Amino acid sequence: MTEGEESVADRGIEAPGGFLARPPDPVTVLSLFLLAVFLVLVLGQPVPHSNEHFYLLAPFRLSHPEFLSHEWVFSSPQFEHLLFDGIAGALMAFLPLEAVGWILRFVSWGITVAAIVLLSGSLGVRPWMAAGAIAVWVANGQSVLGGEWILGGAEAKVIAYPLLLLGIHYLLVGRASLAGALVGIGTSFHPLVGIQLGGAAWMGALFLLGWTREMGKFTLLVFLLSLPGVLATFMGASQGDGLSNADWGYLARFALSNHIDPSSFPSRAFVTLAVLTSFNGLVCWVRREEMSFRFFGILHIPLAALLIAGLLAWHLEAYLFLQFMPFRVLPVLAPLLFLLFLATLFHHPPSPASGQCGCWEPGG
Repeated sequence: MTEGEESVADRGIEAPGGFLARPPDPVTVLSLFLLAVFLVLVLGQPVPHSNEHFYLLAPFRLSHPEFLSHEWVFSSPQFEHLLFDGIAGALMAFLPLEAVGWILRFVSWGITVAAIVLLSGSLGVRPWMAAGAIAVWVANGQSVLGGEWILGGAEAKVIAYPLLLLGIHYLLVGRASLAGALVGIGTSFHPLVGIQLGGAAWMGALFLLGWTREMGKFTLLVFLLSLPGVLATFMGASQGDGLSNADWGYLARFALSNHIDPSSFPSRAFVTLAVLTSFNGLVCWVRREEMSFRFFGILHIPLAALLIAGLLAWHLEAYLFLQFMPFRVLPVLAPLLFLLFLATLFHHPPSPASGQCGCWEPGG
C-alpha cells in the first residue's frame, strides 16, 4: 500500500465479497429476515399483478402460442426483453405462470437486497443499516417521480437493476472482469436501464481511473455481453413501430403520463428530487477523498443531465426523445443513495485521510 492510501478495512469498507465472505452476525441475520418478511407483506400481491399482466403473459405465449393468439398487444415480440422472455418462457414450458412469477420475484428481490447491501459496504454502511434503508425506501414508494421501481413484480428491469448495482459494487472493489460481466448482462436484460445506469457507471469509472488495462477489460466485457440485448433492441427499432413525434406526444399525455409526462408529476416531487440530489452531491463533495463517494458524485451527473434533457424535450415538444424514459433512473436511485449516505454519515463520519481508496486492485 502506498503512502497516503487506506486499506479497505481501515476505512470500514467491505472487502470484495463483503458480508457474504464471512459468517453473518446475528444482527445481520435478524435484519435481513425482517426485511424479507416486510417485502413479502408489502410487495407480495398475487401473480400476475400490475405490469406482470403484460410482462409475464408475453413470455407465456412463447411456450403456449395458442394463448391469446389474436390479441394485437402480443402480435410482435418484445425485442428489448428477449433475454428475460426467453428465460421466463422456458420455465413456463413446464411450470405454471404463477409459480414462475413467484420464482422470478424471489430471485430479483434476493439479488437486489444482496446488491444494495454489498454496495452499502463499499460506503461503510453495515448490513443492518442497509436493510433499514431498503425498508424505508420501499415504504416510501422507491421513486420520487416517474413511477419507477426496482423491487416489485417480475419483469426484465427487476433483474437488470440489481445486476448493474452488483457490477458497480465490484467495480468499486477492483473486480473489473466481474463488474464488466454483470453490467453487460444487466444491460442485455434491459437495454434502456443498462445504457442509462451502466453508461453513467462507465463514465464515472473512466473519469476516476483513466484508460487503464482494468478499464479496458471492464469496457470490453460490458460491450460484448450487452450486445444480445442491444442488438435485439435495434433489430426491433429497425422494423419501425410507425410512431411519430405526435404519437409519442399522445402517449406521453395519456397512456404513459405517469412515466414520461413532467406536467403530471407533482411540483413537490421535483423539489424533493432536487433536495435529495443536492444532499447526495454535497456528501460526495465533502467525502471526495474517498473513491466510492467520488464515483457516486460523478454517477449523478449524466443521470441528472438525462432528466434535464427530458424536461427540455417536453417543453420543446420533441416527444420522440421521451421514448428513452429519461425520468426513470435518477428518481429511483437518488432516494436510496440519500438513505445510504445518511447512514454512513452517522455510522462512519468523514475521514481526514486521503486520496485513492485502495480498493481498486489490478487483476480483477
